[in-house]
Amino acid sequence: MSNTEIKPCPHCGSTRTTIHGTKFDANSRAIGAEAICKDCRARGPNLTDDEKAFDLARVAWNTRAPQSAEGQVKVKPLKWDGLETSSVVGAYSVQGLMSKWEPLHNGHYMLAKKYGHVDAFDTPDEAKDYIKADYERRLLSALEPADTGATRKLPPKGRDETLIAMMGILGERYRQIYSEGWTPEHDRQWSQGELAVAGAAYALNTADDTDGPHPRMISTEIWPFADEWWKPTSRRCDLVKAGALILAEIERLDRAEKGGDA
Repeated sequence: MSNTEIKPCPHCGSTRTTIHGTKFDANSRAIGAEAICKDCRARGPNLTDDEKAFDLARVAWNTRAPQSAEGQVKVKPLKWDGLETSSVVGAYSVQGLMSKWEPLHNGHYMLAKKYGHVDAFDTPDEAKDYIKADYERRLLSALEPADTGATRKLPPKGRDETLIAMMGILGERYRQIYSEGWTPEHDRQWSQGELAVAGAAYALNTADDTDGPHPRMISTEIWPFADEWWKPTSRRCDLVKAGALILAEIERLDRAEKGGDA
């Protein structure tokens, strides 16, 4: 394990941050880990299936963008409809189970399992606070300080939608990596352009029907993966998925040019 210190929380500034194991192999060695702030309960990505999970979790936490100050890019607050809310990085919800409350992201549990049971909070507000920290972490992790040290301003008025669209694609890409496990190692197997074709399929699925070839029929014909992974929803969501898949293919090509496996 690396001796590199873990940095303070970028959300609340607390120094009570730590790394803890989330998954263990048959020999009780940690192969999964995440960083957590003990005060505001913000967490870094849960990195699993790697013997260096503790070091990777520490690096992921330490390279996160600092909390923005006035005049810099700020994260818009979530708008809750009861126990549900939608954002550019996916849908969140709070689920009640017995006397506990569980936070979910895109229908998946966000907390680690302990002894076969999902950990949970005592109140829905605590679960919402955890979701808020996760939402901000996903957005802020896509930002970095300017090389000059100058503050990063918001785009000119009227162009906020560009930033929102970009954040949506980045959020979906991070979801693919951290929630679905589509890491660079996983994507290495798709060396024939399958990721780009999958992105094209989702993009075609958003086109309106015409008198000519029907784009939506073509989209299902060119889909390169198993049918169970074809999950179209709304036009915007499908375009976000398309952008994220194309981004994944660009990343794969860049790794190949640098000497890594395609």
